[in-house]
Amino acid sequence: MVPEEWVKESLQPYSEPEPGLGYGYMWWTGFSDRAKAEVELPAGSFSARGHGGQLAFVIPAYELVVVHRAPLAGRGQSALEVGRLLRLIFEAGRLIR
Repeated sequence: MVPEEWVKESLQPYSEPEPGLGYGYMWWTGFSDRAKAEVELPAGSFSARGHGGQLAFVIPAYELVVVHRAPLAGRGQSALEVGRLLRLIFEAGRLIR
C-alpha cells in the first residue's frame, strides 16, 4: 500500500514549466491554458502524460479516471484536443452543461 502522505507529497508542484502547469513526482498538477479554453478541471485534478500521446487524468471531484491510449507512432494530441475530449466526457456524464 502506498502511504497517504507520500501520495499527497507526490501531487505537490515542485516545478512549473509554464504558468499554471505544475509538475510533482511524475504527475502534472495543472492544465494548459489552451485546454482550459474547452473545459475547466475541478481543483485537485492531476494527470500523467506518456510517450506518443498516452494520457491519464484523475479527477477526484467527479470520482473519475480518464485514460487515453494513443498509437506510439502518432504525434499525440494538442492541449486543445485533450480539452475537447474531456469536455465531451463531462457532458456525456452530465458533469457540466
